Amino acid sequence: MKRTRSPGAIAFLFSLAWGIINLSPQATLSFSAVVAVVVASAICGLLIQWVYRLFSSGVPKKLSLLLLCLLVFCIGAAITLNLNRYVKKIDITKVEQEVSIYLQQKYPQETWKIEKHNEPNDASIIVTFSNEPDWKYEYTQHPNGSVHQVGIYCPSGKLPEESRHSEN
Repeated sequence: MKRTRSPGAIAFLFSLAWGIINLSPQATLSFSAVVAVVVASAICGLLIQWVYRLFSSGVPKKLSLLLLCLLVFCIGAAITLNLNRYVKKIDITKVEQEVSIYLQQKYPQETWKIEKHNEPNDASIIVTFSNEPDWKYEYTQHPNGSVHQVGIYCPSGKLPEESRHSEN
């Protein structure tokens, strides 16, 4: 007799992977976030196993399949939405202050304008220097506190090597 994995175990592994993939790559996780993913995945596995047993026991197949699809969608959405409260949010104002301090030390005679990124958990700041208004420089603060230039946005027809403020 060939042994196969139950649909509940497969659903547990799938929802666990889904929960981990949906975590922000820059996020710092707590133990409770990991526990939340594992518990939600276990519940998803148990519920899908229950729907599978309904499917096997004579309940109409269309109803069972509809329940299964609805259940997978709801559990996945719950995992994705609930993880956001366990992820430490990046304080973009603090990052902006650190980038300003870094720029004041690196370019004391320069003036610049700082723009923020609008994406959550993105610690990048866009800087435009007044003597190079067509160039944009991207800075970020690493978890150890250091500030680094991570990108240059060049005007059309220019190369990054031609910029005055390239740090690479």
